Amino acid sequence: MKSADLAKVSILVLFFVYLSGFFAGITAQIFNNPESVVFDYQNMRWLISNKANGNILQQDLDGNLNYFVQSGLDNPKGIIIVDGVAYVNENTSVKGFDLTTGTEVFSLDDIVTAFEWALKQNINKVFVKP
Repeated sequence: MKSADLAKVSILVLFFVYLSGFFAGITAQIFNNPESVVFDYQNMRWLISNKANGNILQQDLDGNLNYFVQSGLDNPKGIIIVDGVAYVNENTSVKGFDLTTGTEVFSLDDIVTAFEWALKQNINKVFVKP
């Protein structure tokens, strides 16, 4: 199996494990409508957008779960990692967070501007959800 295929399968399996609550150390209170999961190869951890709580969680390979971005996000959905930055889609904006520090390093408040920016960056995966 190719590494890209293995990564896709791993993401799907882990996402369903998260949703079912079987992963060691997870409490029902910390997850509140998780939306997206992406693997951060730079830091060997999963990043999970926690939509209803307005935060991004991180879980390492040992199962330790804590916050990557603790608060301040408006209904975070999709996550993509590009050049050491985790870009998070909110209701009408896109924010970027440094993978090492978790500090916000990028913000677009207008969704049309966000699409224009994505096209200029040659990001070939833009998802639209009504």
